[in-house]
Amino acid sequence: MTINCTILPSADNVAFIFRSLPLDETARQRAAEIKLELASYRLLAAAEQLRSPRLVRVAVVQNRICGRTIDPVEKQRDALHRRISDITEVAFKAGVNIICYQETWRK
Repeated sequence: MTINCTILPSADNVAFIFRSLPLDETARQRAAEIKLELASYRLLAAAEQLRSPRLVRVAVVQNRICGRTIDPVEKQRDALHRRISDITEVAFKAGVNIICYQETWRK
């Protein structure tokens, strides 16, 4: 088994270590079906003194143009909403607790 690890320095010279985290196979399959790049990392942090460790899964979503830019805005918006719905489904299958979306049109 290979564990991928990335070390990123912070402004105060404290290193943050990210390790790859396994993902549910159904989430991987669905992501491949909808052409979604899916990655999972664990941020290793020092243990707290008063709370037990917990795992919180956060999804960060970067949208893309889903339709033709010459299409009416309503059609573009609807395509984006369908894409975001698919992404939310994958996040659910991956056990995500918090989803951070880029701007998305409201209805």
